Amino acid sequence: MIFTDRTILDSINKGKIVVQPFIHANLGTNSIDLTLAPHLVTYINAEDYIAETYHLGRRSFQISDNVYKSVHATDGYFIDSKANNETRKFEIPEEGFILQPGQLYIASTNEYTETWNAVPKLEGRSSLGRLGLFIHVTAGYGDVGFCGQWTLELVATIPLRIYPNMKICQISYHGISEKPNIDYSKKESAKYSGQMGATASKMHENF
Repeated sequence: MIFTDRTILDSINKGKIVVQPFIHANLGTNSIDLTLAPHLVTYINAEDYIAETYHLGRRSFQISDNVYKSVHATDGYFIDSKANNETRKFEIPEEGFILQPGQLYIASTNEYTETWNAVPKLEGRSSLGRLGLFIHVTAGYGDVGFCGQWTLELVATIPLRIYPNMKICQISYHGISEKPNIDYSKKESAKYSGQMGATASKMHENF
């Protein structure tokens, strides 16, 4: 069961769903539009590889020994799922920032949310999907009891200019059969509980 606008508002009024700031105009029929916080994070090693394989905004598709070796990590251009990879944080200027294809940008919503009576799910907006933007990489579901701002994994299929505080995604709520034994905020393994701002992967903590 997906919550409609009535159920979402009723849950907000009862404190079972928290969205701060909540802008009523961003409430849709069965979701709430969330906005883009003005900072992005990139992985430095991956960024170095992109810099070498892109020229004037166009990707170089040359199949050479160097590119092949880079993909296979012999030149050091890779991110490691077992490592706490180095990142770079930068601000999205008011005039916008052009996302480049092939690069992953870690972003965040401005909105802080809590969800206690449903499973929150984040998806892209249709208008941005038609411009070739993915707002997450297979990571759309949240958990009952998640508290924090939402991290986004932005991937553009073509160069795309984005702007700070623009509507970037939508959150919907899926009803649950019962209250879980342990909500996300109380789990020892909850690596992202209370996260604020664009948060890079903490996969290394699983090893």
